[in-house]
Amino acid sequence: MPKRYFTVENDIIEQKNLKVELDGMTYFMVLSKKEALNFQVEPTVGFSLKSVSLEDAQVINDHWEWSEHGGLSYIQRQICYNTSVGLYKDEDNELVAWCIRAQDGLLAALQVKPSYKRRGFGVMIVKEYSRREAEQGRDIITEVVSENKASLNLFKKLGFSIKDQCYWLFTEAPNEDLL
Repeated sequence: MPKRYFTVENDIIEQKNLKVELDGMTYFMVLSKKEALNFQVEPTVGFSLKSVSLEDAQVINDHWEWSEHGGLSYIQRQICYNTSVGLYKDEDNELVAWCIRAQDGLLAALQVKPSYKRRGFGVMIVKEYSRREAEQGRDIITEVVSENKASLNLFKKLGFSIKDQCYWLFTEAPNEDLL
């Protein structure tokens, strides 16, 4: 929910005696399609950029911090129906970095395998994804968890600007009899 609802939401949680299971804040960030169209991307020698293969859904799910029951099916649907970019090693077609457009339009599931970090692959993936989205006439939007300084810095470096703060809350009813 947007930050402007935070006070009301806290009042409801307190009044209803709800248990908060997850309470986190993200930055809602945007890059204009005009800016994204300026990105030029050349993959590192020995690597290729292409749409993520459905066969790689399990790899993505295995590395995804937010994966839970039903996560694989979610990832598979996003790959089938949305923009995605994967960086593949030419010699064995190993997927080493990726991002996928989520059903709500956000750049999501951005990941670089740990053994491939600090090589500029995250920047490469975001630029290529952003260019592809811009070619379809869309601004690029994402949310970044406030504690994830590396991702926040990456998006700022590429020209994304913070437009809002969003709060994510999951609650559990205090009594199972409640509907």
